[in-house]
Amino acid sequence: MRRSNAFVYLVLLFAASTDAKLVATSPIPESVEQGKTLTVRAIFDTPPDSVKGEFLGKSVTFFPLDSLTYRALTGVPVKSTPGDHEFVVYSFGLPEGIENLNPVNMKARLTVTVLKADFKRDTISLPKPLMSRLTSQNLTKEAKKLGPKFRTVSVQKMWKTQFLMPVQGTITSPFGAYRVYNDGKMSWPHKGVDIAAPERDSILACADGVVILCEHMFIHGNTIMMDHGHGIVSVYCHLRDAAVKVDQRVRRGSFIGTIGQTGTATGPHLHWGLSVGNVRVDPVEWVERNID
Repeated sequence: MRRSNAFVYLVLLFAASTDAKLVATSPIPESVEQGKTLTVRAIFDTPPDSVKGEFLGKSVTFFPLDSLTYRALTGVPVKSTPGDHEFVVYSFGLPEGIENLNPVNMKARLTVTVLKADFKRDTISLPKPLMSRLTSQNLTKEAKKLGPKFRTVSVQKMWKTQFLMPVQGTITSPFGAYRVYNDGKMSWPHKGVDIAAPERDSILACADGVVILCEHMFIHGNTIMMDHGHGIVSVYCHLRDAAVKVDQRVRRGSFIGTIGQTGTATGPHLHWGLSVGNVRVDPVEWVERNID
């Protein structure tokens, strides 16, 4: 399998005429695995009013890094179809002195290849008291709490460098693992990583951010969610104790809580997840490389 490279660099140049001039450079290779993060940059010679994108049928938000450079981050869903897909970039606004043009005066198309990831299969046996919690009613109730938080989009980019592993331990269930509970009664892809560690061990913030949720949940246990800006949201579940509160600003490496086994956890561990543009992605990738 080709190595995934989730960085796309796109150069858009406006010409001071009624015909927009486009120069695009393609990534090498133009590929990204299911469950990974894709980056697209657009550079203009004239500041646009706004820039947006579309990928896999979903709108993608671009953020200005300076007056001429825009950057978008989007997750590639674990269930996305492998193969070539189109990423479309739209820019709005007219070069100075140019009138009577369509406001959408630049559209660029890139081909991004989605690679099939090798997700493992986990068989999990929950005791009856814990299995009884996994009802559609309970799952829906917690999804309604977590869902709006995952959709948080802040203009300020708060992280500054590679993410930090929030706890020292052993990954017992990786991202994307197809989890089958109690002989197939329930199953779904794992939306984070489980890190086993001794109870009461410290949990650290993976990056600078702001706490947007801190509460106990029936399934997820004691849970913290953090906004890192630009649509990047992290989540920490099954904590014994939380040491932060909503609206608190935290720094990368700050103590935020302790390892526990609350909710449906069968042993002390941390479930750590990451959402990019409201798509769950492998958080370990953000530790292994600087995504900016």
